[in-house]
Amino acid sequence: DLSTDTWREIDRPAECIDHLNTAVRDARAHLDNHQIPWRMLEATLRYRHIDEIYTETVHEAPPLKHSISVRLDRVLTHRVAGPLVVIILFALIFQTIFSWAELPMDMIESSIADLGALIATTMSEGMLRSLIVDGIFAGVGAVLVFLPQILFLFFFLALLEDTGYMARVAFLMDRLMNSLGLSGRSVIPLLSSFACAIPGVMATRTISSASDRLITIMIAPLMSCSARLPVYILMIGAFIPDTPVLGIFSLPGVTLLSMYLIGITAAIGAALVFKKLMSQSSAPTSFIMELPPYRRPSLRWVLM
Repeated sequence: DLSTDTWREIDRPAECIDHLNTAVRDARAHLDNHQIPWRMLEATLRYRHIDEIYTETVHEAPPLKHSISVRLDRVLTHRVAGPLVVIILFALIFQTIFSWAELPMDMIESSIADLGALIATTMSEGMLRSLIVDGIFAGVGAVLVFLPQILFLFFFLALLEDTGYMARVAFLMDRLMNSLGLSGRSVIPLLSSFACAIPGVMATRTISSASDRLITIMIAPLMSCSARLPVYILMIGAFIPDTPVLGIFSLPGVTLLSMYLIGITAAIGAALVFKKLMSQSSAPTSFIMELPPYRRPSLRWVLM
């Protein structure tokens, strides 16, 4: 705390700067000892002072009504309603994946089977026919039959991202990350891991804390990536009956959502264990991101 008398005692600019730097270092060390992120605190106090000056000098007319984005965010970013909306929305997405992808999957499966039968009847029996029919067509067909569900999943994720809703999901997950003692910057790498864990791990470079970065790298593979989706669908189709749930859902769709939630739960448990094993003296860094306004999605960008 530099009083007026202190400033009067300092005659030369060099002494003033040295005294000020010493006071700043002492204040930052005091905040570090109490596990207070001083970088974020400095920005918060600076913007608070700016807001006070702005409030005293600028007078604005009250808005007639809030924008659509503000009204939607009152529900979609609510502490209780927000996570419920996320779970219901993704349950509908997984249900739609099973419902809409059934027809193209059957068409692909029947087309490959018919083409394989045609080649089997036109070629003489031998190793080449066995390689083409039983190897190429059977192997490639077993992978292509799951292509519609993967495409539908990426379509819906791109749709949510283009509307601006995925930023709200990251905002909601930031609260969960803070409760686990992780950095808010772990949100984006973990969300990226749902598509593929490799870019998710690479995205952890933005995390300043070494321990938070290492923990995020270790729990990122627990997120269910797109490569696991065919395995999930194959197991669900083999063991889960098509039974209605609550009228609008089916048991396979709910099971697929549960598999994704199991991965998230396992990641949370692993993060808690790793955080206790890797005790850290500093507090988790804060995460600041802009929430874009909701907008109409571009079908061209989504299909790309």
